[in-house]
Amino acid sequence: MVKHILAPIDGSATSEQAAFAAMELAQSLGARLTLFYAVPTADAYAYATLPAFMNKAAIGEQSLAQIHQKISAAANTYLTELVTLLRQVQGPYGSPELALESVESDEPHRAILDAAQRLDCDLIVMASHGRRGVGALLLGSETQKVLTHSTLPVLIWRPQVESKS
Repeated sequence: MVKHILAPIDGSATSEQAAFAAMELAQSLGARLTLFYAVPTADAYAYATLPAFMNKAAIGEQSLAQIHQKISAAANTYLTELVTLLRQVQGPYGSPELALESVESDEPHRAILDAAQRLDCDLIVMASHGRRGVGALLLGSETQKVLTHSTLPVLIWRPQVESKS
């Protein structure tokens, strides 16, 4: 029986949609839901891969510490707003217990797996981009790493792709 679901998010619209799907699943199962985000550390790599909810133009010429501070603050604001939106979703089963967890890590897949173990989760629900053709054969790199290394069940949520008729 699933009692606790971990839903990793990365700031993309696809991961947000997966979080809403995880919320619906948690509601129907009477499970707790924890949203999870791995905040990049303050190094040049973190700046090069700013999360989707950050505006690179707003960063400008700042120190890595200042950049990291802005990323962390933006992540907290983003996550709080997402939790607020999720709490407004009231399904037929009521709202499940909803928590928020973030850690600093440049290896999101490792942080996801560690959080799932630490929080005693039974299931990981995460997004994969809805690619077509050869791209459809490949999952996102973090999703693939979680699938490869997880000892827990992992449910991959894909956005609905409209077929061309």
